[in-house]
Amino acid sequence: MTATEAWRSTDMDFGSQLLNAQKSGAEAIYLYGGVEGDARIVLQAKKLGIGLPILGANVLGNQKFLDLAAESANGMLLTWGAVDPKNPKAASLQSKMRQQYQRDADVFVAHAYDAVYAIAEAMKKAGTTVKDRAAIQKAIREGTYSGAVGDLAFDQNGHNIRHIFVAQVVNGKFEIVD
Repeated sequence: MTATEAWRSTDMDFGSQLLNAQKSGAEAIYLYGGVEGDARIVLQAKKLGIGLPILGANVLGNQKFLDLAAESANGMLLTWGAVDPKNPKAASLQSKMRQQYQRDADVFVAHAYDAVYAIAEAMKKAGTTVKDRAAIQKAIREGTYSGAVGDLAFDQNGHNIRHIFVAQVVNGKFEIVD
């Protein structure tokens, strides 16, 4: 059994949605919203004693969510376009982010970083500028790029092909579990 519960980003009380989800017979709650709202939901679920596992999308994979949800986030699972700290490009990006902005690079920063470099490499490979979009698109689809989120490859439609990880919040930190 499932239930779909809506809310607005300005909502502060999620009690009825959480109780409806629990009463529906659902096996888990999946959040796909924004950091602030989802953090409020996680906090209220804990306060109300909602016993369902809470899952989330990679939008929650950042320090702001962990700060707002605090210990209530522990145990959560979420999809994770991981920024592997062992990856030299990710480590370099992380260092630059901390130096310039005093914050960690999350997956969205890493994706933007990788996108710019993938496009630049494709332009170089195609031997063209932005004026020849078809040649750049072809070069992107034919190439493989090593980036901050790992190796990137694209299918014939230009979709990124790579493993999406699952992370769990353990003691206020994200740990890759798959």
